[in-house]
Amino acid sequence: MGKADLKLAFCTARAANSAAKRWHYSGAIPVGKQVKLGVWEAERFVGCVTFGMGATHQARMFELEAREVAELTRVALARHDNPVSRIVRIALKLLTDVNPLLRIIVSFADPAHGHHGGIYQAGGWIYLGTSAPTVSYALGGKVYHNRSLSGGNFGGARVSKSEIARAKKILNPGKHRYAIALSRADRGILEQMRKPYPSRVKPSIEVPAYQTGEGGAIPTHALQSSEVSHAS
Repeated sequence: MGKADLKLAFCTARAANSAAKRWHYSGAIPVGKQVKLGVWEAERFVGCVTFGMGATHQARMFELEAREVAELTRVALARHDNPVSRIVRIALKLLTDVNPLLRIIVSFADPAHGHHGGIYQAGGWIYLGTSAPTVSYALGGKVYHNRSLSGGNFGGARVSKSEIARAKKILNPGKHRYAIALSRADRGILEQMRKPYPSRVKPSIEVPAYQTGEGGAIPTHALQSSEVSHAS
């Protein structure tokens, strides 16, 4: 399949959630304002790329305003032919076309799931080191991040303190943090923070098997033209 067969366009929350559930280990799109881009190859829906807007915590690292920084939150893809780095590059172009104030995009790779950020390295992103370690809990055969147990802005169900006390506590390593500047001037900010790229490591937790599934021709039931909107 050639490069001409690739198409990205804004999609609905329904389509993005379906892609994440089928093709991303997290099984969901993060709660909060997300820009959602569907991905098609030869008119077959093969997944989505999503961005979280207003990355306040990340913006502080660069002494920028929240509206100037976004986070690439999901790359959820079925089997596909185009390089992921190319898909992400097109997604960035579409994102900045409608959000011209953006200056830096950040993203994370989770070593606990065997990810070292290969797609970011291939795309020329700058490595900024790791985030702080986090805590998860094993409850009822599933693993939950500490923040997801309290509901609220992070989603998930509220769990009592007694249930958490009985759960198995898991210490997660910090995630690899990458960033890319959208202008030559801002690249200088990142270059001052650059660290050597990390290598691939063995996952520290059981990683779900790669999920396959068929998308649909354009338009699908989840992406009718009347529904397509980056604000959905």
